Amino acid sequence: MAQYDGSIRIRTGIDTKEFKAGSKEIESEARRMAKTVSKDLGDSAKIALQKQTDAFVKQNQQYAAQEQKIKDLGATLHELQRTGLKTPIFKQTSKDLASAEKKLDGLYGTLRNLEAEGKENSAPYKHAIVQIDIYKKKVSELQNQLKELKYSGEAYTPADTSKIESEIAAAEKKQMQMYTALQTSADALTSKISQSVEKESERSNKEVSTNNCCKFMAIFIVFPGFCLKQLQQLFSDNS
Repeated sequence: MAQYDGSIRIRTGIDTKEFKAGSKEIESEARRMAKTVSKDLGDSAKIALQKQTDAFVKQNQQYAAQEQKIKDLGATLHELQRTGLKTPIFKQTSKDLASAEKKLDGLYGTLRNLEAEGKENSAPYKHAIVQIDIYKKKVSELQNQLKELKYSGEAYTPADTSKIESEIAAAEKKQMQMYTALQTSADALTSKISQSVEKESERSNKEVSTNNCCKFMAIFIVFPGFCLKQLQQLFSDNS
């Protein structure tokens, strides 16, 4: 099982590089290695290597998403531990304040439109002025109510964090499993790249050997006497 330290090890030739699991850097390195090797591969081998590289990149992105999920859960837990849960009266007062502020913004918008049309002396304009005063007072009152609730300790109650703590534990366990799978996938990818390089090298060596043989046969056909003389000299030197 891979040791969990947040790093993924990738063998690059004779070296082993470490990258942060879930990072963009590890994706770039995997694609770079695959691209370097692919240019010397046949079509089928190239496609197979590309599929394996894409699968590794997808796993890495899933790991990054899981890591972000854990961070978000941790932030929520911290906030609950710091403030607790909002009480029903605090929630309702906050909702009423948001509604009053929205209404006030709308009245100011109406006022600006009437002014643009030159209707400052119209009944709708005067009505908007009255309503703005009403809602300004309402917003101020609701803001004060929220402050009083916070000051008196009626805004929040201690939160039961057991559920979110269980979610974090489950998410971290899954992350470790994903980390192990990601390292295994990285090992498989680098192994595939190494195998591809070895096969290509063997194929190239066979081609060179075959070409040399063909060249000798061509020389033998054109200059049989010269070739026989060289072979006789070779056997004579060895005896």
